[in-house]
Amino acid sequence: MVELAHILRNSSDQTLQSLSGHLSTRQLLRIAARMKHYPASSAYDAVQTTFMVKFLPSLARQALERTIQRLGIVPEEGSDDSSPIVCEVKNNVLTIGQSSVPVYQTTHLTKVPNILFYDVPQHLHLMENMLQDFHLGQQILLVGNQGVGKNKIVDRFLELLNRPREYIQLHRDTTVQTLTSQPTVRDGLLIHEDSPLVKAVKHGHVLVVDEADKAPTNVTCILKTLVESGQMILSDGRRIVPVLPPNCDPAHHIQIHPDFRIVVLANRPGFPFLGNDFFGALGDLFSSHAVENPSRDSEIDLLRQYGPDVPLNTIKKLVGVFGELRNMADQGLVSYPYSTREVVNIVKHINKFPDADLEDVIFNVFDFDRYSPEVVETLGEILEKHGFSSKNVMTAEYIAAKRAKEKIQVTVNRYSGLDTKEPKHGKEDPDNAPHVGGNTWAGGTGGRDTAGLGGKGGPYRLDKGHEVHQLSDEEKNAVPDHIQRAAREMGKKAFQEKLKEIGMSGYDASLYDQFYNSVSRQIQSLRIILGNLQAKNKERHWTRHQTAGELDDVKLIDGLLGEKTIFRRRAEQEPEIGAPQLKPKVFRVVVDVSGSMYRYFFPSDCFFFTCMQSFWCF
Repeated sequence: MVELAHILRNSSDQTLQSLSGHLSTRQLLRIAARMKHYPASSAYDAVQTTFMVKFLPSLARQALERTIQRLGIVPEEGSDDSSPIVCEVKNNVLTIGQSSVPVYQTTHLTKVPNILFYDVPQHLHLMENMLQDFHLGQQILLVGNQGVGKNKIVDRFLELLNRPREYIQLHRDTTVQTLTSQPTVRDGLLIHEDSPLVKAVKHGHVLVVDEADKAPTNVTCILKTLVESGQMILSDGRRIVPVLPPNCDPAHHIQIHPDFRIVVLANRPGFPFLGNDFFGALGDLFSSHAVENPSRDSEIDLLRQYGPDVPLNTIKKLVGVFGELRNMADQGLVSYPYSTREVVNIVKHINKFPDADLEDVIFNVFDFDRYSPEVVETLGEILEKHGFSSKNVMTAEYIAAKRAKEKIQVTVNRYSGLDTKEPKHGKEDPDNAPHVGGNTWAGGTGGRDTAGLGGKGGPYRLDKGHEVHQLSDEEKNAVPDHIQRAAREMGKKAFQEKLKEIGMSGYDASLYDQFYNSVSRQIQSLRIILGNLQAKNKERHWTRHQTAGELDDVKLIDGLLGEKTIFRRRAEQEPEIGAPQLKPKVFRVVVDVSGSMYRYFFPSDCFFFTCMQSFWCF
């Protein structure tokens, strides 16, 4: 480990040099203490946790892995988080795996968590590492995606240890004052109430800091001196110290309790959470652990405990779907990193309502994604791939049918009983009113001959944004052959006219499709990233005259006279009516179209080719 630290510090590779900060002298001392007290600890596991390898960018991860392999730092044989592990409390001693510590004795039993938790090997292995850190007096940092169970794991861990918990959740408007004290006026007196942080320091409780990446870095950095040296100056002038100085005023000094511990929870840095990099700023002060979604076997075991009456085959299909979606999220092909939380909710619903439509239950999780056609198509392919019966699941017609099914007044499966005559585009309705049945209007549903959805005999699909009324497959298949041929010919003609309108030939269109299909996933990934860039048209400012929030210094006299609206808090300021957007999305793309690009043209470059018609070219 020392050799690895020196290689990183002296490397000419900027990528490796940037990683050297994570392997500081403080971290080396922490690793040495762990290996002394727990000889089974491996250097490979120490590297994985110290650098948070699972959350590193691909280039940095590959460079680090090549370096540690040259040093012989490799995984040990038989090290598997899915192997069975024992967790029990016997004779007031907690044992997790090969590690044991006495159960904590406290009188603050109401602050000890008591939650529903199902043991799985992966989580127990993580809690064993946390137990070792607690035994060595370390502070803990858990980093992972949202919904992977960080809060659940911490609460269960403290419940097993019988440790009281103080909880604080940070947000983007958290200030140093709110983190350390809460001023309030009571009976005409200005009183500074202790924050959960101060209470934990006083009584030796465990402070759980949730959503640490959401708060500004200048706020969370005040934890540095508290963790490093046990000292902190509070906003009201009081001072937290490890040992009370002689002849000090007890009202101005707070001695830190020897049992005080901090557990910090944070989302991983980078897209899509886009919070502050807490691990990068303060990571070497903590014993850090990465929390991931359970492995396939662990997740199946967990879901079977949440849904004992759900068929095992259904659970396996759900695990397959969400596992593939998580891999796509890591590749940037979908924006939301679907977690264990979503699939647990699905299984709990099915277990309680066994007669519920499985596709409807899954649809509740993906409901918001229906606004993105690319994501809808991707989800439909994945669900069909893993054995769900509906072939058009997550398509526009499927979603409309599900919505119509919820509204009992609408009949989805209708029967017209009328013959088709000849395909046509149909009349355009200037009011875009919904049309069901008939053969007059373009964009109708459940009709015949015209362009629309859910009908028969039309030349091509045309969606006007209305609920879809479907004719049965039997009625659609009964359309005469000559009508079907005429419809196909009309569809081809409309396609040729569209190509002519945009200046393309049939060969150009096929060539474009060939190039486009090669990089369609990459284009979708970029669209998702650009779509998630938020342009603010609202600014946050201090809203005064509030009944809760931070004490407004200019209204102290009002508070002494009994006024209640003496607080202020941050809120979004609404823009003036009709005001233009102040911060639109503006970006520039520089594309290399030199001779080397068109002489040696590879599919990986096709994305830029397909974008060229959207930009000015020089």
